[in-house]
Amino acid sequence: ASAVIQTSIAGKNMKWNGTIVRSEGKLDVRTRMINIVVRVNNPFKNKPPLAPGLFVKVEIYGKTIQNAAIIPNSYLHENNNVWVLENNSLMFRKINIAYTMGNNLVVNSGLKDGEKLIITPLQDATNGMTVGIVQKKEK
Repeated sequence: ASAVIQTSIAGKNMKWNGTIVRSEGKLDVRTRMINIVVRVNNPFKNKPPLAPGLFVKVEIYGKTIQNAAIIPNSYLHENNNVWVLENNSLMFRKINIAYTMGNNLVVNSGLKDGEKLIITPLQDATNGMTVGIVQKKEK
């Protein structure tokens, strides 16, 4: 992904272009942040240069995934299937996972807008079995 690095040095706004190389892969439990390594082409071209240890603002530009859905990974069953409600039946539906995001999955195909997922754990669920919806009573 591309990135734009910005900072202000002696009242002068500075910008550099870069590319995300990798993350450090470890969450800082105190700040809840992950360090990202950005490769900056020609960090010394501006005066003053981009110096190590300088506090900066970084805008990261990634690709947009069209028609994606985010679901908890607990909804996923064997063989990348989720359970979908279709005409009072439980149907197995194979999904494609673009990537994981913490305890969630970003699904880029296999689900239709407005579909209901069955999230109740069931023993021996079978494709096509009849199921019913139980509405939770409000207190």
